[in-house]
Amino acid sequence: MTPRTSAIPSDVWTGLALAWAAHYRPEKEGTMKQFVRCQGAVAAVRPLSEAQFLRQVIAVAELGGWRCYHPWISLHSPSGWPDVVAVKAGEPLILAELKTAVGRVTPLQQAWLDLLRQAHSVEVYVWRPSDWPEIETRFLRRRPVPSTEPAATPG
Repeated sequence: MTPRTSAIPSDVWTGLALAWAAHYRPEKEGTMKQFVRCQGAVAAVRPLSEAQFLRQVIAVAELGGWRCYHPWISLHSPSGWPDVVAVKAGEPLILAELKTAVGRVTPLQQAWLDLLRQAHSVEVYVWRPSDWPEIETRFLRRRPVPSTEPAATPG
């Protein structure tokens, strides 16, 4: 058997496997947990860090055909700018601030989010691991393909 190779890091696949294998049952504190596979069993290890969550969001977006931007180091970027910018032809621009289950939006982040929500053709989100079903749905939904057949003439 040939091992599966992928551009998506194994810890991202591990987190994605949680959502699918467990049919997404949020923990009572509302956090998605990182899972590991051990002799065929899946076991919870710890809540996802923001960096792990970021990698999972970008991976599922790319799986849906989106291109994503995340600043590697934000030292020279405006304070409060959202974590992820995602773009796909024919779709509104998506800007998302990512937080852990207990992370808080700062006043500067909130100011950017409020301003960006007023822009046209832009969707702005604050996502936490507990929002995984919404994230998956948003990035993986398929738009109907326009028909290439000529319209029927009444006759």
